[in-house]
Amino acid sequence: MKEEIQQIPLDKIDFAPQVREVFDEQAIAGLAASLKEVGQLQPVRLIRHGERFLMEEGERRCRAATLAGWKTIAAIIEARQLTEADILLRQCSCDFQRVDLSPMEKAVAMERLMAATGWKGNEVAGRLGVSTAMVSRLLSLLALPEPIREALKEGKIPASAGYELAKIDDPATQADLAQRLAEGKITRDGVAGARKARRASNGKPPAAVKRVTAMLGGGRAVTVCCLGETLDDFIAALEETLAKARKGRSQGFGLDTLLRLLRDQAEAA
Repeated sequence: MKEEIQQIPLDKIDFAPQVREVFDEQAIAGLAASLKEVGQLQPVRLIRHGERFLMEEGERRCRAATLAGWKTIAAIIEARQLTEADILLRQCSCDFQRVDLSPMEKAVAMERLMAATGWKGNEVAGRLGVSTAMVSRLLSLLALPEPIREALKEGKIPASAGYELAKIDDPATQADLAQRLAEGKITRDGVAGARKARRASNGKPPAAVKRVTAMLGGGRAVTVCCLGETLDDFIAALEETLAKARKGRSQGFGLDTLLRLLRDQAEAA
């Protein structure tokens, strides 16, 4: 059945908690200017709730339309009543592909989705099309103390460093490293190095490093040395390498330069 687009008064739309927690006001203003210039290119999606409507997808467009002075917005009204889990899954599936959604927002949304559905981490990963390693890392951020979580939300601490902080079980050390991160005195690699040094000072043996090779065919293969022996460990090592390689490419590095920089960083850690 073809979905019908209706003009719905903006003052009749209510906003439920969204995956996105922080809205860039400058971006909203830019979207409002675009709406005035070229109009609305994509309808929002709403759920009928008595005489009013509940936002399912498109809150940024509604905010921009209000800023532009519009009274109504084009919307598709869901034909069936959706559960909280249905709404969360749709929001996550859409928003997790957007680069501007922060890791903390993804982590909170993932926790809400798991609570609403009872799914385990591997089930959420499959539904959202992400790796179980990513699910584990994102959820680890939620175990951090609130001040560190706020620093992550505000972008004072990068998510990659947050994952390393989550591996530290001493609150005082964790808080000290977080403060130094926020002040720009150390990097993610510095946190990893401090964690390894602390483990060594406590007399704990280092985690086993396993060398694994994936044959890809066509004369290609990828060899990874990673901590642990699970597929998640392998995926995590590949994802971190890929992220650093893409960053190096954006900075104009060649392969030899990138490999040398990665080696220097590893030795410094």
